[in-house]
Amino acid sequence: MDRSFLSQKRGLSDETPSATPTKRRRTLSTTTAEASQQYQDDECSVLADAPMLQDIWDSLPAGIVFETTRLSRLHNVDLSRVTEGRLKPLTSLNNKEGLKYILNALAIETTAAPKLMDERVADVLDWEADSHTKGDGTCLDCTFDSRRISGSVTFAGVLSMENLPVVGKAGDSTANTGSGIRLLPPRLSESCLFTRTGGSHRFFRLKIADRQRFRTKADQERLWAFCCKPIVLLGRVFLPFIEKNDTVWYYLAGFDRLGQWAEKQNEVVRGLYGMGKTIKSVEDLVQWWIPFTENKDQLLSKLITRLHLGISDTKPGLFIQDITVPDDITHDGVVFSDGSGLISQPAAQAHQEKLFSHIKIPLSAYQIRISTAKGVVQVPPSNLARSTGEGRKSTSWLSLSKSMVKSRRRKEQLLNDGPELLGQIPILQAAHFVVCINREASIRHPANLSKQLIPILCEQGVNVRVIGALQRRDITRIITSLLLPHGDNQLEFAKSIQTEAKLIYRAQMEEFGGSLHPVHVRSKSNADQWGLEDIVPAAEDDGSNIIYANSNLCDHQKLYLAVITGFNIRSSHYFLRIWEKLVKQSVMKGSADFRIQVDGSCYAMIVPDFTGELPEGFISFAPPKIISDAQNNEVDFKSGDVLVGRHPALLPTDIRKVKLANIPFLRQRPGIIFFSTQGKRPLAEILSGGDYDGDEVILIWDQSLVVPFKNADLSLANKIKEVDQSFEKDETTVEMFMEQLERTDHASRQQFLQQRLLSSLRVPRLHGLYNKYLLKAIDKYGLGSWHARSLAQKCNMLLDAPKTSHRLLDSVKVADDKMYNILPDPRWKTKSDAFKLKREVEETGRISSNYKNPLSKLSAEGAKFFENQFSLLSGERETRRVQDKEQHMKLQRPYLQAKSRAESSEAIRKELEAIETTVQEAHKQYTALFQKDTKPKSFNERQMRLYELNRYFILNPSQEECPFFWCISGDDLQKVKASYAYVWDTRSDEAGSKGGFAWQVAALPLLGLLAKVPIQISYPTLARLTPHNSFTSEKSS
Repeated sequence: MDRSFLSQKRGLSDETPSATPTKRRRTLSTTTAEASQQYQDDECSVLADAPMLQDIWDSLPAGIVFETTRLSRLHNVDLSRVTEGRLKPLTSLNNKEGLKYILNALAIETTAAPKLMDERVADVLDWEADSHTKGDGTCLDCTFDSRRISGSVTFAGVLSMENLPVVGKAGDSTANTGSGIRLLPPRLSESCLFTRTGGSHRFFRLKIADRQRFRTKADQERLWAFCCKPIVLLGRVFLPFIEKNDTVWYYLAGFDRLGQWAEKQNEVVRGLYGMGKTIKSVEDLVQWWIPFTENKDQLLSKLITRLHLGISDTKPGLFIQDITVPDDITHDGVVFSDGSGLISQPAAQAHQEKLFSHIKIPLSAYQIRISTAKGVVQVPPSNLARSTGEGRKSTSWLSLSKSMVKSRRRKEQLLNDGPELLGQIPILQAAHFVVCINREASIRHPANLSKQLIPILCEQGVNVRVIGALQRRDITRIITSLLLPHGDNQLEFAKSIQTEAKLIYRAQMEEFGGSLHPVHVRSKSNADQWGLEDIVPAAEDDGSNIIYANSNLCDHQKLYLAVITGFNIRSSHYFLRIWEKLVKQSVMKGSADFRIQVDGSCYAMIVPDFTGELPEGFISFAPPKIISDAQNNEVDFKSGDVLVGRHPALLPTDIRKVKLANIPFLRQRPGIIFFSTQGKRPLAEILSGGDYDGDEVILIWDQSLVVPFKNADLSLANKIKEVDQSFEKDETTVEMFMEQLERTDHASRQQFLQQRLLSSLRVPRLHGLYNKYLLKAIDKYGLGSWHARSLAQKCNMLLDAPKTSHRLLDSVKVADDKMYNILPDPRWKTKSDAFKLKREVEETGRISSNYKNPLSKLSAEGAKFFENQFSLLSGERETRRVQDKEQHMKLQRPYLQAKSRAESSEAIRKELEAIETTVQEAHKQYTALFQKDTKPKSFNERQMRLYELNRYFILNPSQEECPFFWCISGDDLQKVKASYAYVWDTRSDEAGSKGGFAWQVAALPLLGLLAKVPIQISYPTLARLTPHNSFTSEKSS
C-alpha cells in the first residue's frame, strides 16, 4: 500500500458509522509504492478508515481487521479516536485470541455486542496465515490427507439496490462511503481454487440482495457504477473483479498482511510472501488465469465466464499432471462429447476416498474444474480402460476432450517465481494442476414432476387424469406421513418433519444474507432403526455461539426439536399451529407448485458413450442400488421405453421417449446415464440445449406416463428467425479489447479493465418477466404455438445473458410488453400466488377463463382433494389438543423452585423480580411485533427485531443483578428465566398463546428441561443444532 494513502486522515461524523467524507481529494494507491494505478477519494467506497493508525491495521490479522471494520460501523465507533494503546495488544495476537480482546479495544459494551466471528472461523484463518507465511503449499489442500479447510472463510457484505446513490445527484454523501453495504460476520463456506491459492483474505464478496426487483437500464447503470468502485477497509483496498450470480467479487490489491504474529512466527517479511507478492492487481490475476496473448480470438464475454471457473465452489481434489487433450467425438462437424472426458480408475478411487469416503459404492463420474477446463470426467468402461491408459506416465491421469478446455496457455507462461512450493513446483503454477470437484455423480430417487414438465407431457399425449392420480397419491402420502403421532412413533414423525420441511436442505443452504450456514450432512438411511437412545447432546460449546440461536430457528426446526425431545405437540396451541402450517405447505408443492413425486423416476447426470456401442435413440442406465416398482419387483433397466427430460423444459421437444439398451460394460458404471454418440444431433443438445459438462435429466420409467407419450417433431426446436433478430451481440474479441486497453492511459488502465469485467451488471434481469409472459402465452395460445415457442427461446437466451454477449433489443421488449402484458394470468398461477401469500383467491381482474390448461385443472382438483383429505386431520380438531400435566409441571418447575427459595431470602426475591421484569418486558416487545402501529414493515425488519429481542432476553438480567443464580450456574439462570416465560405465556390457558411467546425467546432451554440429556445448539448450523446423532458434519470433522 502506498504510504501516501496511509498518511492522510479522514474526517468521520459522530452520528453514523459511514460518515460523510471531507471534500478534500486525496490519492489512494491500490497496490504498492511502485504501482501507478491511483484512485481519488470519491472513487472508492470507504467502509472504515483511520490512516494515522495504519501501522496498527497493517499488523493485525485479516479476520480482526474485518471485524474491527464491521463492529465500528455497527456501533458508530470513530476509529480515528481510538488510542493506539488500546489497539496495540491486538497486533501480537492471532485471530482466535484477538476475538477475546477486540470488544475491549473498541470500547464496546459486551452486553450490546452483536455476534462475533465464530472461533472455528478464526481457527481456519490462523491456519491459513501460517500456511501462506510458510509458503509450504498446504494452502492448496491437494494432498490426500489435507484438512480441506483452506480458503473456506467468506468475507462478505450485502447491498440493497434501494440504498444505491442516484448517479449524478448533487450533494449525495453516500456515493463514496459504502453506507449501503451491510457487513456480515465472516463464516465458513465451500472454498474455490482462487481462495485456496491466495487465501480467504484476498477476496471480498458483495451480495446484491434485491436485483430482480430493479429491471430498468438506469437501475443497472447505478449498480454498475457503484460496484466499479474499489472498497476500502482500514487501508486494504479491494478492487472490483467479477460478478457471478448477483455477487460481486473484489480482489485485494497489493501485498498480503496476515498479522504480525504469523510473520514473526515464520520469520518472514511483509511483502515477500503470499499471492500478493506476484499478483498485485486484477490484471495480474486475469493474466495468470487466462493469458490475453494466447486467447486473442475469444470473445471477451466468454473470457469473463472462464474467470468464473476460479471462483466456483469446489472441493479440493488431488494434484495431477498427467493430462491429455484428445479430439471430441464429432459427426459432420457436430460435437457429441461436449464437456466430457475420462479419469483413470485409481484417480477416481483416490478422490472418492478423500472426499466421499461415506459412499461405499464406487463412483462412476465427477463434475470437475481444472485450471480453465470444466466438465464431467467418467471412469472409462472396461473395454476402454486399457487403451486409454496405455503409454501414461502414471496411473492417475485425466483425458479432457477439447470441448472441455476453455482457454489456451503455453507451459512457459505459468508463473514460476516466488518461494512458495509444492514439491518443488511453485504454488501459482501448481494451482493449474489441482483437480477441483464440483460434485460426484449420484441419483435422486424419486424425482418430482414440475410445472414445466407437466404441460409438455399433456401436450404430447399424456392424459391430465393420469397426472391427477399421481398428484392425489402424493397428497395422501404427505398427509399420512404427517399425522400426529400416537405412542412410540415419535421418531418416525420427526423423520417426516425433517423430509417435508427440508431441514437438511436448509442446513446446506448458502446465502450471504441469510442466517443459515452451509454444512455437509446426511441422515440415516431408511433401513436404520431409530431409537430414543439416539438423542445425544451436541458437541461442547463455550456458549458464545448459543446466545441468539432462538432468533434463527424457523418454526419447523422448533417443531422437529420438540418432537425428538418428547414434547407433546397436542398440548400446545403454538405447536399445533406450526404443524397445520407444515401440512398445508407440504401439500402445496403438489397442488399449487406441481412438484408431484413420481416413484418411477429419478434425476441423474448424463455422459456420452465413448465406446460408440449405443445406437441412436438408445440410452444405458444402471442404478447404484436396487430400485423396486409398486409391486416390489426389481426394475432392471435393461430394455423398454423411458422418458428423459431436462430443465428448463419450455419446448415440446425438451422431453423425449428413448429406449434402454443392455450393454454390460456400460452397466458396470452405475449412477450415470449414457447417451448415444450416434446420429445427426446429440440427445443432450435436443433437451433444452444441454451438453455433458454436468447436466442432469429426469428419467421416467412409470409406464402410465411413458406409454401414451409421443415425441414432438424436432423442427419445433429450431430457432425462430425473429428470435435471433431480437438480440444484439457484442462481438468484442480479446484482441480488440487488448488494443483498447493499450490505448488507455496508464493511470486508467486498471479501472478500464475492471469496468469491462463487471459489464454483466449493466444487463437488466429480464428472465423472470419473460417467463411470466411465456406462462400467459401457453395458457392463451398453447405450448406448441409460435408465441409460446418464441418466448421460450427468448427465455433460454435471457437465462444465459449474464455470461453471453446477447442483449435483448429495447424495441423488442417494448413490443413484447405491449403484446403480452395485457394477457390474463393463468388460473393456476393466480391460485398458486394466492396460496403463497396465505390469502383466499379473489377471482377478479385479468384471470384467464381457460379451464383446459392442465395446470389449472390440477390446481383446482388438487385443492379440492386436499380439503377432503385434510378433514382426516380436522375431524379430530376438537379432541386433538390434550392436556399434559406432567409436561406442564416440568416446564414450570425451575421457576416454582426459585420462587420457593425467594420466600426465605430477600436477596433471591430481588433477583427473581429482576428475572420477572425481564420476561415481562420481552413479552411487551414481542407483542409489539403484531400490533398495528408498531409491527415491522418488512420481513427483514421483523427478523432483526426478533434477533434483538432474543439478545435482550438472553443477556438480561446481568450477572451483577443476579449473582445468586450465576453462582449456581449461568445455565440455571436461563432455565429459571425460560420457565417463567412459559408460566407467563400459559397464565390464562395451559396450552399457551398461539403466538408462542415462550417458544420464540426460550425454545432451547425449555426443550432442554424435557430432554433426557442437555440440549446445546450452536448457532446456526443444523447439523449441530439438532441433538440427534443421525446428522454428521463432515466440514467440522
